[in-house]
Amino acid sequence: MGLAPPDADADTMATPLLAAALIVRNEVANLPDCLASLRTLGPLLDHIAVYDTGSTDRSPELARELGARVERGFWDGDFARARNAAVALTTARWVICVDADERVVADVDRLRDVLSAGLRPSSELDALIVPLVNVAPDGTDMYSAPLGRIHRPDRARFAGRVHERVQPLDPAAGELRFAEQSPDVVRLRHLGYVDPVVVRAKAERNLAIADADVEALLAGTDGEGGAALARALYQRGRTLISAGRLADARADLERLDGSEAAVAERTWGRDVLAQLLLASGELGPVPSLVGRLRAAGVDERYCRWLEAQVLLAQARYAEALPLLRTIDHLVDAVGRSHDLTPVIGAQMIAAGRVGAVDEAAACCIRLMAGYGRPEGLGSLLLTLWGTRSADALAELLANAASAPEHLLAVSRELGRCDPPGPEVAAGLARYGEAAPRNMKPRPQPAASKTAPSS
Repeated sequence: MGLAPPDADADTMATPLLAAALIVRNEVANLPDCLASLRTLGPLLDHIAVYDTGSTDRSPELARELGARVERGFWDGDFARARNAAVALTTARWVICVDADERVVADVDRLRDVLSAGLRPSSELDALIVPLVNVAPDGTDMYSAPLGRIHRPDRARFAGRVHERVQPLDPAAGELRFAEQSPDVVRLRHLGYVDPVVVRAKAERNLAIADADVEALLAGTDGEGGAALARALYQRGRTLISAGRLADARADLERLDGSEAAVAERTWGRDVLAQLLLASGELGPVPSLVGRLRAAGVDERYCRWLEAQVLLAQARYAEALPLLRTIDHLVDAVGRSHDLTPVIGAQMIAAGRVGAVDEAAACCIRLMAGYGRPEGLGSLLLTLWGTRSADALAELLANAASAPEHLLAVSRELGRCDPPGPEVAAGLARYGEAAPRNMKPRPQPAASKTAPSS
């Protein structure tokens, strides 16, 4: 059993502090690792509840064998209903909701402190925003999205048939009070994008639900002044992109852009629309969308990144470069924290195009050693470095390395290059012992104060 905080009242002492809730269907391959990650929470986690929505494999039996409370339920196309049914199986003051393809990473003592403090009368805390890190097929992190995945069941519940989100249990109580959590306290690693076949299958399933939501709202009356339809258009637009139906997604997102609904999804949809247009090479509407994003309070550095991408696509490198130099973190309209490597790569290209060779070389070094992305960049770095000292380049790379494995990868890349690549690689070996002293984790951008849907 989990231990109650020493200053808790009698009710808190009788009730576990934290439980976990999952909804699953045919997740035999994922359940062992998911539940093992939850078990790393140790005595902080009192129990795990699994609501099965109709598995045809051994998921329910396996979950029981692994120590979870299991209920065989049903699937009716409503993620929020299923998620709430899973939460109802728990008996703790806080519940963490995860999916089978997610892995929990936490500092148990710090998380316990946050949860315990949140129960004090002076706290008024309802839910926690937890960073969810999406993992690419190659195992690298893609971006981190802030989601409301830990909440108090006596104050909040899930709403939304697809891409569900936590909302107040009592609508009259006003907005939920969230606390953003650092990834050093707790984060979820999402492996759902590793298999493209699985991604497409999930998109098709979600699309049927999203279609039904939009059509029902178009046929009826939206009592929220268009807000419900705006949210549904945003969710369907995202899902259409995942399903590869880009023209249909654009139609939904443009309709959302033109709505008058005062909801966050309208701003989020403009961001997605801008990205969709950039990817298709249709640049004309993007500056206007960026202006609306900026007016809505989206991070200025992210707005500059969108603007810079337009300029780069137009080969206006001298205009893009000053914008790229100002971007030191990347948080989109939803609050997702993105890796800076695309920005640094763009700065490297723009700098090279305008003849700023040293700046381009510095960006290349940063990508290779700081971010561990050396593949294919060795020859370019050597060209940018020219006839300067191989030892000096080795020193710069060693000082830029943020992890020992990055330095090894850089060494391998340069070792395969023409001279002086092998000489630089040999020089890196001399810094192998000292480099870790210079290695510091890259700063994490702050999460959004909103709690977007899953």
